[in-house]
Amino acid sequence: MGHLDTDRDDRPRTAQPPPVDTPGAASVHEIVAVELDSIGLDALAADLRERAAYGLRKYKQTLQVDSPRDHVADAYEEALDAVAYLGAEVERTQARPDDVPTLLLWEAVRFADRLRSHLADPARR
Repeated sequence: MGHLDTDRDDRPRTAQPPPVDTPGAASVHEIVAVELDSIGLDALAADLRERAAYGLRKYKQTLQVDSPRDHVADAYEEALDAVAYLGAEVERTQARPDDVPTLLLWEAVRFADRLRSHLADPARR
């Protein structure tokens, strides 16, 4: 069962139903942004709200808690993209091991690996 719909059998599958729009449901972006504001991460909260607005324009809905999608699987796919983007930046800038792009790349790798492990955990099902 391939996690990214490939022929590999060592990753959980991420083929998922489309998101469901529940009129009046709170946006997950806003729920998290309020928490970020409460701990002084106002700039991050503002960026998250901008992403919500972008999602609303692009998909005509926001991410909602009651979506039938596997949010961890979606996060894993996004984390893989972050690894690729940061890897590209490391290569483009010829970053050294102690340069910020390289350090960020390894943080992203660790995060993606933790998500992958969580997805593979049989107790999660």
